[in-house]
Amino acid sequence: MASATANANHGKHHFSAKHNYKTNNAMVKTLKILYISVLVLLVTGIISGCKKEKVEVKTSTCRIKSVNHLGTSDLYQFTYNGDGKVVKLTYGNAVVTYEYGDHQVVTRTMRSGLSVSKTVATLNDAGLAVNVRTDDDSTGTSWLNQSYAYDGDELMRSTTTASYSSTVAISSYSWSNHNMVSIAAGATTSSLEYYTNEPEQIGDYFGFVHLIQGYDIFRTHNLLKSSDAIEILYDFGADHRISSFVLRSGGVSDTLTYEYECN
Repeated sequence: MASATANANHGKHHFSAKHNYKTNNAMVKTLKILYISVLVLLVTGIISGCKKEKVEVKTSTCRIKSVNHLGTSDLYQFTYNGDGKVVKLTYGNAVVTYEYGDHQVVTRTMRSGLSVSKTVATLNDAGLAVNVRTDDDSTGTSWLNQSYAYDGDELMRSTTTASYSSTVAISSYSWSNHNMVSIAAGATTSSLEYYTNEPEQIGDYFGFVHLIQGYDIFRTHNLLKSSDAIEILYDFGADHRISSFVLRSGGVSDTLTYEYECN
């Protein structure tokens, strides 16, 4: 979620812990957090092509090769290793590399050849992040740390601290039918809804965010439909794979379109 932090100088994309912390106050609103910290989309969507019946999704041999973000004209391109894990992401003048160890994922971000940040995610046996620390290489002293507590594989609580703030931000999460349905942070509570006839699959909103991060913080059973005033609509292509999704809020919309590579 919020651990993929935004660049303070550009106000968008990934990886400056300070901007991420100030923008979302450490995971106050899930969609808006993910939205700001990963892409700077304006989340809103209507699902064109959402089926009434549940359809078997055939995605085991396919992976996302590139994503076209129409709102910024950015093209996100992914490179995978032999295990099917992302090892490099490029977009604009940024390059993100991914290294995998025992219960650990390390991501490093370069922009225009300069180091921007390093993020170390520590994973539990289920492959979910229990601690994520991002160091801002542009200052050498700025950092943000997020820890996560689970009940089984359902995220229940997150705690965020940062070098540049004395505030400890805590968020609590509620679940129903293995879908995260609310997020409470202080006096603010966000509600999430799902397409209960559509199973979670490659290319859904949360899956795309986790793909960019290189690790999961939670997993849901169904496709995310909305969060408060933000709606998401999916289009489906071959084998009922998600070909694109639209995000809409307050009359403003944005679209991401996928290209897959399949074996």
